[in-house]
Amino acid sequence: MSAQHQKGFSFALQFPVKLSEKFELHNDGGIRLRGDNMEVYQILYRSGLRYYFNKKYSTAAGFALFFTDGNLSSDEKKMGAEFRLWEEFMFQKSYPKDKILLRFRGEQRFFDDYGKKQSYGAEILRLLTQYTKKIYGNWSLQTSNEYFYQFRANFSQMDQDRIIVNAVYSNEKHHWELRTGFMEVIYPNKKYTDNLMLGISKKL
Repeated sequence: MSAQHQKGFSFALQFPVKLSEKFELHNDGGIRLRGDNMEVYQILYRSGLRYYFNKKYSTAAGFALFFTDGNLSSDEKKMGAEFRLWEEFMFQKSYPKDKILLRFRGEQRFFDDYGKKQSYGAEILRLLTQYTKKIYGNWSLQTSNEYFYQFRANFSQMDQDRIIVNAVYSNEKHHWELRTGFMEVIYPNKKYTDNLMLGISKKL
């Protein structure tokens, strides 16, 4: 089977809200485009509550809403709805010019039926490893890998593997960050998606 490549573009916004020294409201959303025409195929919003044990360790849980056009070979543009519950544990450590991050996330995904697809549920386990290196001034280079594994009724397999390289501009005084880069998503059966990425985050 020959490899199948698709193009894509992802735009993401993150606006965490500090509630206290220990608690933070998680907020992120985004839009994802696909194909040479860059048609919208996914819209998402994720929210939750994060608790910081200290500067290195935190945990969070919440919900997410996804709307996805999964009809790759059809002109039908109906968006299928997906509801998620998620839980994660995160470790991060900063050095003068380096930062490492490890995140383990579990997701319970519930898909509505649409088109020819029937409703179903799945458990996804995700492991993210990330390294950020300061290059010059406020600019950093960030490399990441996130591996997904899926469990369904009588079925389990690798879901996808994401390889990400970003240039990051950080404004620590005003607590915002700009990320732009490239992500390759590897799926089973020799399917790939090459994505350009743009992300903005600001702590409130």
